[in-house]
Amino acid sequence: MDCLLYEPHLHSYPETKQRTLEELDYVFAVPTSKHVTYQVKEFLPYWVRRYVLFQKVDLKPLYNFDEVESITVFEKGAGH
Repeated sequence: MDCLLYEPHLHSYPETKQRTLEELDYVFAVPTSKHVTYQVKEFLPYWVRRYVLFQKVDLKPLYNFDEVESITVFEKGAGH
């Protein structure tokens, strides 16, 4: 039962793994309602077609990181 209650929460939060601070700014500028709508209308049908029906389909991305200017500087001894 807990799995059924936890599952909707997985799709209502954006993925932030391995993103720069500039990209995170861009991700969190997208309203949560748009993110949830994308998950329900784009990702869920993609997942069903791809992994249940075994069809080759492309997923349209929610974020366009080409618009984000990301500057990553690695400094010696900074713990990277």
